[in-house]
Amino acid sequence: MLSANPQQGLEAAAQMPWLIQIDDLEQSDQDRYREVWLHEARVAWLCAGLAREIGCSNAGCLEMFRAGRFHDVGKLEMPHEVLFKPCALTADEKLAIEGHTRRGAEILLRGGDPVPRGIIDAVLHHHERYDGSGYAGLRGEALPFSARMVALADVYDALRTSRSYKRAMAEGDTLSLMTRPERGFGRHIFDPVLLRSFVRMRLRRTRMAIPDTQRAALADFAASDPQQDVPADALVTFHPGYRILWAEVRGKRGPAAAVLSNGDIRDIPGGYGIGAAGAAWALPAAHDRQVRATCTVEPAASAA
Repeated sequence: MLSANPQQGLEAAAQMPWLIQIDDLEQSDQDRYREVWLHEARVAWLCAGLAREIGCSNAGCLEMFRAGRFHDVGKLEMPHEVLFKPCALTADEKLAIEGHTRRGAEILLRGGDPVPRGIIDAVLHHHERYDGSGYAGLRGEALPFSARMVALADVYDALRTSRSYKRAMAEGDTLSLMTRPERGFGRHIFDPVLLRSFVRMRLRRTRMAIPDTQRAALADFAASDPQQDVPADALVTFHPGYRILWAEVRGKRGPAAAVLSNGDIRDIPGGYGIGAAGAAWALPAAHDRQVRATCTVEPAASAA
C-alpha cells in the first residue's frame, strides 16, 4: 500500500539509486524550487489514485506515483528567474521552459540505472494533448498511456494551486473547466476515458466541496459516452472496460488491438495484431509491460 507520507511513499515506491539521488538533489534545492517539489508530490498522489481508479495493479500504481513525482524534474535545470518569472515570457523563454520535458528524461537516464519506460514516457510527453495541441503535436492513441495520466493530474493541480500570477480555482470550477466541450482548453485535450475516470474519482473524494448543480453536471459528464469526444474517423472505439485500436494496412481497416482500462494491451484473434498495429500506432506503454495474451473481444459491444 502507498504510505500516507509522501517521503515514505517515495522510498517504498522504489529502492533505486537513481531515484533516491534525484530526490536528494531536489530536497537540497527546496529553497529555490519548493513550489515545483510540492507540485510534483501532489501530482504523484493524484496519479497513484487515478491508477487505482482504473484498475492498475499495486506495481502499476507505484510506477504512476513515481511518474508523477518526477514529471517536472527537468525544471531543476531551468533558470530560476525564467521558471518563476511573474510576467509574460519571451518566445525564447517559452522554448527554454518547454525543454524541461526533454531535460527531465535526460536526468532520469543519466545515472545509468534502468528506468521503467512508463516513467520516461510520462516525463517526456506529459505536455502532449489528446487533440494534438501539445508541445510536439502527438495526438490520440499515439500518446503514451502514462503521459496521458500525468497530463490530467498536472493540469488539475496547476488550476487548483495559487501562483504569483493567479488564484487557485475551486474544485468544481476546475473540473468544469477541464470537461467543458469548447475547443481549445477543455475535454478534448485529455484522454476521454481517463478524464471521466478522474472526474468520478474527484467527485467521490470531495463530496462537500462542489455545489449540487455543478456536481450533477459533472456526474452526467462522467457517465457519458467518451466516443463523442473523438472525431468520427478516429482509429479508436470505446467500450465498457476496454478500447479497440484500429489500423489501416494497405488501404484496409481492421482491429489491431484491445487496450484494457488500465492500459494493458491484448491482441485480437483474427485482427491485425500488435505487430501490424505498431506500424500505424505508437501504442501506449502499459506500465513498462505490454501484455500480449490472447483475449476475445466482442466488436459489437455497446460503448459506455
